[in-house]
Amino acid sequence: MRAVVLAAVFFSFSCVAMGGTELTVAQKKKALAENAREAAKNLDEHASYTVLLQPMPQHKLQASEAEPFILLDSGWSAVTEGGVWSVGNSSSLYFRLGEGERPRHLLIQGAYFNGTEPTRLFVNGELLSEVALENVTVDLPSGLDESTPVHIELQHLNPVAPSDLKPGSRDTRKLKFRLEQIRVW
Repeated sequence: MRAVVLAAVFFSFSCVAMGGTELTVAQKKKALAENAREAAKNLDEHASYTVLLQPMPQHKLQASEAEPFILLDSGWSAVTEGGVWSVGNSSSLYFRLGEGERPRHLLIQGAYFNGTEPTRLFVNGELLSEVALENVTVDLPSGLDESTPVHIELQHLNPVAPSDLKPGSRDTRKLKFRLEQIRVW
């Protein structure tokens, strides 16, 4: 399963608002937070997909081996040996927990394109952290269990296309973060 894009409506915006004025960082953050809350409301829509996932193992998973455990929802490129690139301002994924598992931590490892910046990390609609994700461990909210899929959303402030930086490049994807490893325990 490469990046699977499900029918979900996400508010997408660029640096220019509809009226032609630039959005401030605060306005971008507010819009991204509203986006995460809306995505969390739609968790039930993904239940039929997430039930097919195998429970998340407690060891580090390379992005290239995450297929049976993680559903890459919107905002991802194709998975490669090196990882999977976020595309656009928001990337989300889902996974299931095994019976009786109550994980307390989430580890994310990866790399940034065109400079490291903080990424907003939401779990089931709750903002956990705003931090660079190269090698970070965050505490998960209590109450996670096998009854509900876990939804992780990453929000990036300044994705950029390689073609915008390098004349002659044909890569027009708006990239920011390459997910390389993930672990919950």
